[in-house]
Amino acid sequence: MYEYRFVTDAIHPAALTQALQDTLGADRAFGVSTYGAGRPFSAWLASYDDEAAAIVVITTHDPVLLTVNKTTIDADGADTAVLTVRTYRADAEPVTVLVNDTPVAVTLVDGVGTLEITSDDPTVITLAVQNPDNRTTDTFTVEAV
Repeated sequence: MYEYRFVTDAIHPAALTQALQDTLGADRAFGVSTYGAGRPFSAWLASYDDEAAAIVVITTHDPVLLTVNKTTIDADGADTAVLTVRTYRADAEPVTVLVNDTPVAVTLVDGVGTLEITSDDPTVITLAVQNPDNRTTDTFTVEAV
């Protein structure tokens, strides 16, 4: 096993691991470790021969982190859940969230944007990033009851 250490502003460990495995194969890329603020990250690879391909994936990694303030809302058209979208690269690509498969562009200011979720009817609302490859694995559901 080979450890490639790298420094970057932030990563989405699950998304970066998936991207490395998609590129190198699960038998060549084993995962990513994080150690805390101000410390390098590690990508665990099968051998030094995998480093060049891993560097391409790591340098193009554009992490998107999603959080939601609550997962249940009243189905009254007024109660609101707030999805927060955070990017970390100064040159981050725009973020489009799929709300039950309907694309909704999120306006980012200094890498942060929000999307308010309401419903007049009882339903389950699924929230995910459109084109999540090498960005995120986050998905949330908000239930309107």
